[in-house]
Amino acid sequence: MPNLNLPPGTLQLDPEATHPALTAFGFSPAGFEEVALKNPEESRDLIARWPVVWLNVDGLGDEEILRSIQAIFGIHPLAMADVTDTTQRAKVEQYAENTFLVVPMPKTRGDLTRFESEQLSMYLTERAVISFQASAPGDCLDVIRERIRTGKGRVRTSNAAYLAYALIDTVIDAYFPLVSDMGDRLETLEELAIRGRQTFIEAGGTHFAYLPCLNDSEPGMAMLRSLIGRELAGWLPQT
Repeated sequence: MPNLNLPPGTLQLDPEATHPALTAFGFSPAGFEEVALKNPEESRDLIARWPVVWLNVDGLGDEEILRSIQAIFGIHPLAMADVTDTTQRAKVEQYAENTFLVVPMPKTRGDLTRFESEQLSMYLTERAVISFQASAPGDCLDVIRERIRTGKGRVRTSNAAYLAYALIDTVIDAYFPLVSDMGDRLETLEELAIRGRQTFIEAGGTHFAYLPCLNDSEPGMAMLRSLIGRELAGWLPQT
């Protein structure tokens, strides 16, 4: 839980947080540059050479590095404080000409049997997107990285605002395989219950009950919509 007694703009760093790993892209329609940065100051070279820059920060465990990024890109102190408060809900906030966005990003365990959501914070300026993730490298954004490398799609020919849109769109798309897998597993449970009923009766049972497949009824779908809507609050239109 965030400490409500701290002054505005205070960074709330977890003592066990991962040390930041900085990766960056600079790109234009004609080409791109991909760099693993040793320190935030190296991003100034990318800003000078490329019209659009994407800096991704994996890990929030070093205040000096975070403050340096804040100074280089002009990140508002309140937005920077929200980056380190990883209890944020999805939101969009405007700071003069810049925009701060938070969206929960799914992180799976490989086989889709279990997933968690991680806070993805993004600060959008005229020429840059700075994204922050609390954990070590590993996310669902490789599709955007590959588009930048190959020049496919509109990312390289568009501005920083389009890059931010593409990142958010990719995060939302990452939820659909999870929802589909959840539905398949619920259907499997129902099929097992149907077969189990016959076995139960043949064994002399008299009062058989099971939970119907949740994605085969309006209340069940309403529950699923509520769960997904809660995670993506602020991004999906309310119906």
